Amino acid sequence: MAESSYAALSALGVPLTLEEYKTIFNGPLAELLTFLSQHLVGRQAAANVRTTLLLAQEAQAKSRLKQPATTRSRADKAVARLSAAKTSFEVFSKELEEIQKKTQTATTRLTTLQRELDTKRKTLLLLNVLKAKHQISVLRIEALTRDTKALKPPTPPQPLPTLPFPNSNTFITVPRTSHTRDKLADLHRLFLPPKPIHEPQERLKRAIARLLDTDVNHPDTKRVLEHCLEYLRNHSADTGDAGKRLDPRTLDAKAQSNRDKALKLQSLIDRYTALRLVCVDDLAKLSHKSTTALPALRQSLIEAAQAAKGHIDVLRKCIAVAAPDKPQEKFGSTSFASRIKEACGMHESATTATVLEHIERAIRQSHCREDLLRASTTALVIPPPPSLDIATLLATKAAHLRTTQAAHEREVDLLTRKAAKADAGLARAADVDAVIANWRKVVGVKSRD
Repeated sequence: MAESSYAALSALGVPLTLEEYKTIFNGPLAELLTFLSQHLVGRQAAANVRTTLLLAQEAQAKSRLKQPATTRSRADKAVARLSAAKTSFEVFSKELEEIQKKTQTATTRLTTLQRELDTKRKTLLLLNVLKAKHQISVLRIEALTRDTKALKPPTPPQPLPTLPFPNSNTFITVPRTSHTRDKLADLHRLFLPPKPIHEPQERLKRAIARLLDTDVNHPDTKRVLEHCLEYLRNHSADTGDAGKRLDPRTLDAKAQSNRDKALKLQSLIDRYTALRLVCVDDLAKLSHKSTTALPALRQSLIEAAQAAKGHIDVLRKCIAVAAPDKPQEKFGSTSFASRIKEACGMHESATTATVLEHIERAIRQSHCREDLLRASTTALVIPPPPSLDIATLLATKAAHLRTTQAAHEREVDLLTRKAAKADAGLARAADVDAVIANWRKVVGVKSRD
């Protein structure tokens, strides 16, 4: 392109080389140079054109034929320029309108994109805040775990006592519900000190003291013990002859049975003691965790609730900005049933029974949420006293359920009556409209609608 335009201009005597011409052949100047190379014809060509026009004018003056003049007056030229200007004005006006429409569309698109960008920035900010809060919560939980482990008292190692193993060939089969629990009970039983085996007379003295609620060395205890021993001596003297006639094998069997029962009873007592120790240890751990972990967790929940108040306002603002504007309707232009359906998010064609079922389900869910929130708040803030009776709790729960059910039934009855009144009002309004329409038809008055 540059070479062709340079060739045309060099024929007219341009004082430039091809390299210099290429340096200036850029942008709008390149278009101007191309236009000049296409429309400049040179002095010789211009002289030829002038000669041709002069000969044509002379021939026209000598000829008798009526032909249009080759030269125009100033008025004709002004009219031509005015027409060209009007045409250019119309073309440029259309182009300006198109540019304005495109500019308005681009402005609207820019506003929408700016709004979306602001919404996404706010959402990203909220996500970053939530991420930071989650990280803080994780760090707090890890710190609480470390503090709990650090505050937990170490269990000192205890020496294993040596217990006498009973020399018996009798195996006791105990029903097992959990192997782990049995093993723990056996391990705890090994740590228990062996119980001393008292003499029968000493055991009788302790039993009498326990029944009389006195000391072992109290005179009343000794007196009752003497009476018991005297009675046993007399009874053994009376039944001595009958005892001598018993079979030795029967006595051996009874003695073996008594030993087996004693071993079984001792095993059950050891198992009970071991389980009691396990329960006491577990209760101590639970009490320690409740006193150390619950206040920290409650404080973190309170801080999270306070921090979430500002986030809810920001989310509400984002939703209000992102939601499309709805036309405002007058409150009195719709009926009570229509407002209830609109508040419930239901269609206008929904029946009254469907609306009542939806409202009843929403009320039930709201009561369940309130009960759950109240229970969780009570469990976190005010722990129940350990001495509270289960029967009292059940009675309180039953009373609360009865109160909630009564309130729920009252609300359902109230909404049912309001819906019935609304339907009756709509029916009466329809009857009044029908009467007015018939009256207008009879009288011949046109409707104002």
